[in-house]
Amino acid sequence: MRRSLRLGLAAIVASAALTSSPALPAQPAAAPQTAAQWRQAARADIEAAYARFHRLHPGMHDPRGRAFATRLRAARATGLRAVAAAGDQIGYRRALSRFTAALHDGHAGILLPPLGRRDALWPGFVTVWRGGRLLVAEGSGTGPPRGAEVLRCDGMPVRQAIERQIFALSGRQAEAGQWEMRAPFLFMRTPLTAPDRPGRCTFRDQAGRGLDHGLAWSPMPEDARRRQAEANAGPRGTIGLSEPRPGGYVIALPSFDPDAAGRAAYDRLFAALAAERERLAAGRFILIDLRHNGGGDSDWGERVAGLLWGEQAVQAAMAVYFRRTEIWWRTEPENIERLRGFATAARDRGDASAGASLTARADAMAAAAARGEPLFVQRIGGPGAEPSPAPRRLPPVYVLIHGMCASACLDAVDIFLRFPGVRLIGAPTSADSDFMEIMIRPLPSGRASLVVPNKIWVNRPRASGTVYRPDVPVHDLIWSTDLFLDRIERDLRR
Repeated sequence: MRRSLRLGLAAIVASAALTSSPALPAQPAAAPQTAAQWRQAARADIEAAYARFHRLHPGMHDPRGRAFATRLRAARATGLRAVAAAGDQIGYRRALSRFTAALHDGHAGILLPPLGRRDALWPGFVTVWRGGRLLVAEGSGTGPPRGAEVLRCDGMPVRQAIERQIFALSGRQAEAGQWEMRAPFLFMRTPLTAPDRPGRCTFRDQAGRGLDHGLAWSPMPEDARRRQAEANAGPRGTIGLSEPRPGGYVIALPSFDPDAAGRAAYDRLFAALAAERERLAAGRFILIDLRHNGGGDSDWGERVAGLLWGEQAVQAAMAVYFRRTEIWWRTEPENIERLRGFATAARDRGDASAGASLTARADAMAAAAARGEPLFVQRIGGPGAEPSPAPRRLPPVYVLIHGMCASACLDAVDIFLRFPGVRLIGAPTSADSDFMEIMIRPLPSGRASLVVPNKIWVNRPRASGTVYRPDVPVHDLIWSTDLFLDRIERDLRR
């Protein structure tokens, strides 16, 4: 059951931060030259985004209410108010970012290409968000020490500084996992957020002593973003199965949007899970490691679950889980042609089944459009006529979650939690809205792209805005694999 084909906006932005990305538009050759031209470009892109959302977004026809339409109008007004200050490229980007922030949806907004590492600044240290505190994960010789907690910056409590200086332009502060993703950017500034960067902050070291430091901002080194990501979630693992402790297995799933090498790694993982089925069942525990996973194609997580608990057991469990659930697809021609493109790509890579399924859905959407229906309703749940097969018996299964987990990563957690003995470990996730399945289209200036979904989840058990929270919270500064294995061992002894 394919539920999510693309990364959400938050995952795209996180993966593209301070780097180049093929998902983002190339910088056009000719840039606006005057303040008036920058304001004109910002206004034109915001108005175009508003019009295309109005035409393509399924929320404009949501029979449950006008919540999205109300947010869209507010986003347009917020963005246009910010246009008055758009006298240069940074002002242009701030206006478009405020439009996206006001939409408050991880699968909808305006996507801006990165400005590059040369323009990014930092004060010489890296921070992470742990258990509601911002901690220094990697210090410098003259700055705050490792493990120190940030208390205030320029007299403002650190939480308030993050809300005003970071969340006002990106992220969704109501979601617990977004703090893990966004809070560290208080000390990693692109030109977009550089004007209000802190000048002096107060810290508390691990011995409880207060420390006051003036911040010396300098160009960010090439590897700073990687260092911050690894401080946040540990080194990025390789897709695969390992046994780092006797009877303790780790299934690493760092991405559901793999490249060719990643797809080959998944093939090896699937073969290993099938071959090691009896050893896994006889083990002491299994850790499914979702660190660095921001979503992608939900089929990867479903296939892992099928190899662990049995494909028929997974299908039966999810049919019951979604027994009242429908997906409403926006029947705009551009959305239909996008699905036909996915179908062609699936057939080209030899996946005839997926190609046929996507073509059938596109045909059904086209038929609904011909009848004048703005939404095609796909019913996906309901128990089958046959008794549900019992899942395979497994040792306790732990799923490592974190703030970047959204979209197809959350779909995987939905599946894993259908089975007994599964516990979540780590930190809270981000959340999804009811709007999914994004496409990316350029805006008139060529300097930004629109991210717009084309389907609505209706009666999904995991409601819009819901985050998963760990049964075993981990607030330690360094998130190594050994740390999680030790914590699991301790949890098993209770």
